Amino acid sequence: MDGDQRSRLEALVRSLPVQPPDGSQPADDYPDTPGALLLRLLRNRNIRPRNAQILQVVGDGPYVSDSTVAMLGPGKVVITPQYVTAFAHLLGYPPGDMVALTGIGPVVEDARVHPASAEIAALAWRARLLSSKQLSQVIETADAIRHA
Repeated sequence: MDGDQRSRLEALVRSLPVQPPDGSQPADDYPDTPGALLLRLLRNRNIRPRNAQILQVVGDGPYVSDSTVAMLGPGKVVITPQYVTAFAHLLGYPPGDMVALTGIGPVVEDARVHPASAEIAALAWRARLLSSKQLSQVIETADAIRHA
């Protein structure tokens, strides 16, 4: 999406009323690891680990499958500095802060980050309090805006 399209999507997200969650979030059984922290931060923004492509496009994450990203939580995939840097950009954190939080670095300085990564992270933060039904509406609208 270009800047105008993202602005239209952001206006939609801002116009929707905050709704209580559809139910309590099930607790995960992840060990206390850096990978689990990263997935919990994604979940806090209604981004699920089934979005490996988003991680790659926004933060220059590794080219992996959704299930590979999901395996970061239980510690079945080794977390690398490339993951940490990509998650930082997707989540809107300075990469150095994310390295400090996870203990895994250094920051990948030459990452090819999406030019609007900060804007995308802010939009995800605003959308975190939307219901599943509202998020579906936002996704449908995003697809319509992109293909108009």
